[in-house]
Amino acid sequence: MAVAKVKSVAVSVSHKCRNILATGWEAHLNTVKADNKGSKNEIYTSRVHYMIHKGTPYLIVPENDMHNINIIIDERGSLAVFSLIRDRVASLLKPSKDEIEAARMAAINKEIKRVLTEVLSKVLFLT
Repeated sequence: MAVAKVKSVAVSVSHKCRNILATGWEAHLNTVKADNKGSKNEIYTSRVHYMIHKGTPYLIVPENDMHNINIIIDERGSLAVFSLIRDRVASLLKPSKDEIEAARMAAINKEIKRVLTEVLSKVLFLT
């Protein structure tokens, strides 16, 4: 019974991670620029969109992009997700200046309370 519960928790965590990755559907596609001269030291990067459907990732490359011509990805290419949270969602998660100031004041008040408690305990202990 416990093993089934652990498996269900592990599966739900993996689904959540996959869903987070799928919501950020923008990535950088990096490939080594190989030409007939043999130059392999240049890296070509383009911004692509991706989606995950039934566990299979699909790349959506812009029409005028160089990767659209030849998108065979082998050991010389990589796909890097550069932001897991899209800009609009990330702006909602960033704290405002008022929230930052309130957190700073709360930390100062907590420290003052700690110092006063320590001083009062010493005064009461001496009398």
